[in-house]
Amino acid sequence: MNGFHSVLQRAVNSIGFDDMEVWIGQDGPAMKVMAKYRDTDYSQQYLKIDLVPAVKDGDRYYVAKPNKYDTSEGAIGKWRVSFSDQEKAKIYRAGEEKRKVLKIAKAFCKKDAPLARLDSYYLKTVFLHMLDKYPGYWTDTGDYLTTFLNDLLQYLQNGNLPMYFMQSHNLIDHFVQNTVLHENITRRLQGIVRKGEDEFIRISQRL
Repeated sequence: MNGFHSVLQRAVNSIGFDDMEVWIGQDGPAMKVMAKYRDTDYSQQYLKIDLVPAVKDGDRYYVAKPNKYDTSEGAIGKWRVSFSDQEKAKIYRAGEEKRKVLKIAKAFCKKDAPLARLDSYYLKTVFLHMLDKYPGYWTDTGDYLTTFLNDLLQYLQNGNLPMYFMQSHNLIDHFVQNTVLHENITRRLQGIVRKGEDEFIRISQRL
Protein backbone atom coordinates (compact mmCIF):
# COMPACT_ATOMS: atom_id res chain seq x y z
CA MET A 1 0.00 0.00 0.00
CA ASN A 2 2.89 2.37 0.69
CA GLY A 3 4.18 1.78 -2.83
CA PHE A 4 0.71 2.30 -4.28
CA HIS A 5 0.39 5.55 -2.32
CA SER A 6 3.74 6.77 -3.68
CA VAL A 7 2.73 6.05 -7.29
CA LEU A 8 -0.55 7.94 -6.85
CA GLN A 9 1.15 10.87 -5.17
CA ARG A 10 3.72 11.16 -7.96
CA ALA A 11 0.93 11.06 -10.55
CA VAL A 12 -0.97 13.85 -8.79
CA ASN A 13 2.19 15.94 -8.40
CA SER A 14 3.18 15.49 -12.04
CA ILE A 15 -0.19 16.63 -13.39
CA GLY A 16 -0.59 19.76 -11.27
CA PHE A 17 -4.02 21.23 -10.56
CA ASP A 18 -4.22 25.01 -10.68
CA ASP A 19 -7.86 25.34 -9.63
CA MET A 20 -8.23 22.24 -7.51
CA GLU A 21 -6.90 21.05 -4.15
CA VAL A 22 -6.02 17.36 -4.46
CA TRP A 23 -4.73 14.98 -1.80
CA ILE A 24 -4.24 11.25 -1.25
CA GLY A 25 -5.55 9.36 1.76
CA GLN A 26 -5.98 5.81 3.01
CA ASP A 27 -8.96 4.17 4.76
CA GLY A 28 -8.14 0.60 5.69
CA PRO A 29 -7.31 -1.19 2.44
CA ALA A 30 -8.61 1.59 0.19
CA MET A 31 -6.60 4.42 -1.29
CA LYS A 32 -8.61 7.60 -1.79
CA VAL A 33 -7.95 10.38 -4.26
CA MET A 34 -9.85 13.43 -2.99
CA ALA A 35 -10.29 16.85 -4.55
CA LYS A 36 -11.89 20.15 -3.58
CA TYR A 37 -12.73 22.73 -6.22
CA ARG A 38 -15.29 25.34 -7.29
CA ASP A 39 -17.67 24.78 -10.19
CA THR A 40 -18.76 27.32 -12.81
CA ASP A 41 -21.14 28.88 -10.24
CA TYR A 42 -18.25 29.13 -7.74
CA SER A 43 -19.95 26.62 -5.43
CA GLN A 44 -17.64 24.38 -3.40
CA GLN A 45 -17.49 20.86 -4.83
CA TYR A 46 -15.88 17.64 -3.60
CA LEU A 47 -14.68 14.66 -5.59
CA LYS A 48 -13.58 11.34 -4.11
CA ILE A 49 -12.32 8.24 -5.91
CA ASP A 50 -11.91 5.00 -3.94
CA LEU A 51 -9.27 2.59 -5.23
CA VAL A 52 -9.44 -0.87 -3.63
CA PRO A 53 -6.95 -3.61 -4.63
CA ALA A 54 -8.66 -6.76 -5.94
CA VAL A 55 -7.62 -10.23 -7.08
CA LYS A 56 -9.46 -12.96 -9.01
CA ASP A 57 -9.50 -16.62 -8.04
CA GLY A 58 -11.40 -18.75 -10.53
CA ASP A 59 -14.69 -16.95 -11.18
CA ARG A 60 -14.71 -15.04 -7.86
CA TYR A 61 -13.21 -11.65 -7.07
CA TYR A 62 -11.66 -10.80 -3.71
CA VAL A 63 -11.03 -7.27 -2.45
CA ALA A 64 -8.44 -6.17 0.10
CA LYS A 65 -9.50 -5.99 3.75
CA PRO A 66 -8.14 -3.86 6.60
CA ASN A 67 -4.75 -4.93 7.90
CA LYS A 68 -5.79 -7.95 9.93
CA TYR A 69 -5.77 -11.65 9.14
CA ASP A 70 -9.26 -13.12 8.83
CA THR A 71 -10.30 -16.76 8.66
CA SER A 72 -14.08 -16.12 8.72
CA GLU A 73 -16.56 -17.03 5.98
CA GLY A 74 -15.84 -15.42 2.64
CA ALA A 75 -12.33 -14.33 3.58
CA ILE A 76 -8.85 -15.46 2.59
CA GLY A 77 -6.30 -13.93 4.93
CA LYS A 78 -6.43 -10.19 4.24
CA TRP A 79 -8.86 -10.54 1.33
CA ARG A 80 -12.66 -10.96 1.29
CA VAL A 81 -15.00 -12.10 -1.47
CA SER A 82 -16.63 -9.39 -3.58
CA PHE A 83 -20.34 -9.50 -4.36
CA SER A 84 -20.37 -6.51 -6.73
CA ASP A 85 -22.17 -8.38 -9.53
CA GLN A 86 -24.93 -9.61 -7.21
CA GLU A 87 -25.28 -6.16 -5.62
CA LYS A 88 -25.53 -4.48 -9.02
CA ALA A 89 -28.22 -6.97 -10.12
CA LYS A 90 -30.33 -6.46 -6.97
CA ILE A 91 -30.17 -2.67 -7.28
CA TYR A 92 -31.15 -2.87 -10.96
CA ARG A 93 -34.14 -5.12 -10.16
CA ALA A 94 -35.33 -2.60 -7.55
CA GLY A 95 -36.53 -0.31 -10.34
CA GLU A 96 -35.89 3.29 -11.30
CA GLU A 97 -38.06 4.90 -8.58
CA LYS A 98 -36.20 3.16 -5.77
CA ARG A 99 -32.79 3.68 -7.39
CA LYS A 100 -33.58 7.40 -7.39
CA VAL A 101 -33.36 7.37 -3.58
CA LEU A 102 -29.81 5.98 -3.70
CA LYS A 103 -28.81 8.44 -6.42
CA ILE A 104 -30.10 11.44 -4.45
CA ALA A 105 -28.61 10.14 -1.19
CA LYS A 106 -25.16 9.86 -2.79
CA ALA A 107 -25.44 13.36 -4.25
CA PHE A 108 -26.75 14.70 -0.94
CA CYS A 109 -23.82 13.27 1.03
CA LYS A 110 -21.32 14.39 -1.59
CA LYS A 111 -22.46 18.03 -1.21
CA ASP A 112 -22.03 18.04 2.56
CA ALA A 113 -18.37 18.28 3.60
CA PRO A 114 -18.49 15.91 6.63
CA LEU A 115 -20.72 13.34 4.90
CA ALA A 116 -18.58 13.48 1.75
CA ARG A 117 -15.98 11.47 3.66
CA LEU A 118 -18.31 8.46 3.89
CA ASP A 119 -17.39 5.57 1.61
CA SER A 120 -19.97 5.30 -1.19
CA TYR A 121 -20.04 1.53 -0.59
CA TYR A 122 -21.53 2.17 2.86
CA LEU A 123 -24.34 4.13 1.22
CA LYS A 124 -24.99 1.36 -1.30
CA THR A 125 -25.12 -1.20 1.50
CA VAL A 126 -27.64 0.85 3.51
CA PHE A 127 -29.80 1.00 0.38
CA LEU A 128 -29.57 -2.77 -0.15
CA HIS A 129 -30.79 -3.36 3.42
CA MET A 130 -33.60 -0.84 2.86
CA LEU A 131 -34.90 -2.87 -0.09
CA ASP A 132 -35.59 -5.73 2.31
CA LYS A 133 -36.81 -3.61 5.24
CA TYR A 134 -39.29 -1.61 3.16
CA PRO A 135 -40.68 -3.83 0.37
CA GLY A 136 -43.33 -2.69 -2.05
CA TYR A 137 -43.68 0.54 -4.00
CA TRP A 138 -41.94 3.64 -2.61
CA THR A 139 -44.43 6.42 -3.20
CA ASP A 140 -42.48 9.41 -1.85
CA THR A 141 -38.79 9.77 -2.69
CA GLY A 142 -38.34 12.53 -0.07
CA ASP A 143 -39.72 10.35 2.72
CA TYR A 144 -37.43 7.49 1.77
CA LEU A 145 -34.43 9.81 1.63
CA THR A 146 -35.23 10.75 5.23
CA THR A 147 -35.55 7.05 6.07
CA PHE A 148 -32.22 6.38 4.36
CA LEU A 149 -30.41 9.00 6.48
CA ASN A 150 -32.09 7.75 9.67
CA ASP A 151 -31.05 4.18 8.90
CA LEU A 152 -27.50 5.31 8.10
CA LEU A 153 -27.35 7.16 11.41
CA GLN A 154 -28.58 4.07 13.25
CA TYR A 155 -25.85 1.88 11.72
CA LEU A 156 -23.18 4.45 12.63
CA GLN A 157 -24.45 4.78 16.20
CA ASN A 158 -24.47 1.00 16.59
CA GLY A 159 -20.99 0.76 15.04
CA ASN A 160 -22.17 -2.09 12.85
CA LEU A 161 -23.16 -2.10 9.16
CA PRO A 162 -23.47 -5.72 7.98
CA MET A 163 -22.28 -6.46 4.47
CA TYR A 164 -25.46 -7.31 2.56
CA PHE A 165 -24.45 -10.70 1.12
CA MET A 166 -22.25 -11.70 4.08
CA GLN A 167 -23.92 -10.27 7.17
CA SER A 168 -21.39 -11.70 9.60
CA HIS A 169 -18.95 -9.08 8.22
CA ASN A 170 -19.16 -5.56 9.71
CA LEU A 171 -18.23 -3.10 6.95
CA ILE A 172 -17.55 -0.20 9.32
CA ASP A 173 -15.48 -2.09 11.88
CA HIS A 174 -12.32 -0.30 10.71
CA PHE A 175 -14.11 3.02 10.14
CA VAL A 176 -15.43 3.33 13.71
CA GLN A 177 -11.89 2.89 15.05
CA ASN A 178 -11.16 6.35 13.63
CA THR A 179 -12.98 7.90 16.60
CA VAL A 180 -12.78 11.54 15.53
CA LEU A 181 -14.04 10.91 11.98
CA HIS A 182 -16.77 8.55 13.18
CA GLU A 183 -17.99 11.02 15.83
CA ASN A 184 -17.91 14.01 13.45
CA ILE A 185 -19.97 12.25 10.77
CA THR A 186 -22.40 10.81 13.32
CA ARG A 187 -22.88 14.21 14.95
CA ARG A 188 -23.45 15.83 11.55
CA LEU A 189 -26.08 13.24 10.63
CA GLN A 190 -27.80 13.76 13.97
CA GLY A 191 -27.97 17.49 13.24
CA ILE A 192 -29.44 16.95 9.77
CA VAL A 193 -32.05 14.48 11.05
CA ARG A 194 -32.95 16.75 13.99
CA LYS A 195 -33.39 19.87 11.82
CA GLY A 196 -35.38 17.83 9.31
CA GLU A 197 -36.88 19.30 6.17
CA ASP A 198 -35.21 22.74 6.36
CA GLU A 199 -31.74 21.19 6.38
CA PHE A 200 -32.65 18.80 3.56
CA ILE A 201 -33.84 21.71 1.44
CA ARG A 202 -30.75 23.79 2.20
CA ILE A 203 -28.34 21.05 1.11
CA SER A 204 -30.56 19.84 -1.75
CA GLN A 205 -30.48 23.30 -3.31
CA ARG A 206 -26.82 22.61 -4.10
CA LEU A 207 -27.55 19.33 -5.91
